[in-house]
Parts: sequence; structure tokens; C-alpha cells
Amino acid sequence: MKKQTFYTLLVIAFVLSFFVTPLGDYSKILLNRWLATAPTVISPEKRGKIASYDWILKDEKWNFFNFEEAKGKVVFISFWTSWHMPSQAQLKDIQNLYDKYKGKVKFYIITNEERVL
Repeated sequence: MKKQTFYTLLVIAFVLSFFVTPLGDYSKILLNRWLATAPTVISPEKRGKIASYDWILKDEKWNFFNFEEAKGKVVFISFWTSWHMPSQAQLKDIQNLYDKYKGKVKFYIITNEERVL
């Protein structure tokens, strides 16, 4: 086999690995982290208010609770999905925010996915 053919096959295998192996998932998440831009900071007068706090949610132990507990508090809400690469890429930054503001901000990661045991 020629040297050029070997390198071409190696490049093809590397590119295919991004589509069919976990290496590809980890690499895409890493690329999302590197290429993501910081969110825009909204000035206080333009920030929205939550109209209704009547949300029934589940906590980390899958017990139901009402979102009413967050009324009047600063909240961080992320609508999350496991299949969405940017959502997966955000988890590390959300954890850093949680570690920094725990006790000052209420954090809610909301998903409609089923619990996997």
C-alpha cells in the first residue's frame, strides 16, 4: 500500500470516528464549549418577569414540587435535553455558576425526558 493511500484511509477513519463513536460526541461537546459565545447581559429594565409560577416540577429525587417556591427570588432556568450538543456543553458552566452562586440564586434545569435508572 502506498504511503499516500495509508494517510488518506487514516484521515477517512478519523473523520468517520466523529459520526459513529463516542470520541465524536466528546469532540463535538468540546468544540461547542470552545466556540460558544457568552450570553448577552440584559439590562435590569429590560429583564422579563415570570407571569405565572404555577409550574409543577420534579426535583433531583423525582418528587413533585411547585415552582411557587421561587417567587420573588433570583432564578436561573435552563431548558435542557440530552440529545442537544449545546445543552451538554453547557453543563460544566452551569455547574460552575451553581458552585459560585449557590444559596443566592435558585437553579432549575428543566427537561421533559424520562428518568433512566
